Amino acid sequence: MIKKWFCRLAVMALLAWAAGYERKALSKAASAINIQRDKYPEPVITPSDVYPGGGELEDIPMGTFHNGKQKTLCSIKMPKNYHFRAGYTPDGLTSVMIEETAGGGMLESALERGLTEQLYAVCRARLKDSGGTDVEFAVISTAGWTMENLKGYAPDAVKLGNSRNPAVCYKASYTEAIHLYYCLNPAYALLIRYQGRHLKQSEWKQLAENLYALVEPVPDKRNEL
Repeated sequence: MIKKWFCRLAVMALLAWAAGYERKALSKAASAINIQRDKYPEPVITPSDVYPGGGELEDIPMGTFHNGKQKTLCSIKMPKNYHFRAGYTPDGLTSVMIEETAGGGMLESALERGLTEQLYAVCRARLKDSGGTDVEFAVISTAGWTMENLKGYAPDAVKLGNSRNPAVCYKASYTEAIHLYYCLNPAYALLIRYQGRHLKQSEWKQLAENLYALVEPVPDKRNEL
C-alpha cells in the first residue's frame, strides 16, 4: 500500500514538474520573440550611408571623349530611386544632355530607357532626392585642374585613397558641401560635390571616405591613353 502511494506521489511530482517546465519554456520563447523584435529598431542615418533613403544601387559607367572615341574611366554606385540627370561630351569640349535622362526622372527609368546601352560615356551626372541630398559627379582633365590646384585652394584638404588613385577633399563652409578630387589616372580626375541634410548628421571626413569607396576605376592602361 505504501509502495503504491509512493508511486502515485512520484507520478504527480513528475507531472507537476513537466507542467512547470512547459510554462517556463513558453515564457522563454515569448521573451525571445520580444528580443528579436527589439533587435530591429527604426532605421537611422549613420555615417556609412551616402544616399539617405537610397534603394538598390547600380554601377553607372563614367568617362569622356579621348583620342577620337568615348572611353570609360570608372564606374560609380548610384541609387536607382534618386532623380538623375547626365550629360556626355561628343568632342571633349562641349557638353550634351543625355536624352534618356531628360526631365530629371529616376535613375531606374533612365536605365529602362537604355542609359547604359548608348555608345557615349557619361561625363557628368547629378543625383537628387526629395529630402535635399544633391550629389554631382564630373570627369575632368587634369591638365585644367590638378590636385595641387585644389590643395592650394583649400590648404586644409584631407588626403584619401592610395598611391594609385589618390584623392583630396575639403568641406566648403560657405556652401556646406563636400568637394572631392579623385585621381583616376594621370590624364583624368573625377570631381564629386556632395550636399544635403545627411552631411549635417555625419562626420564629414568619414562621409568623404564613403564617397571615395563608391568609385571603381578602370585599370589604368597607360598605352591606351
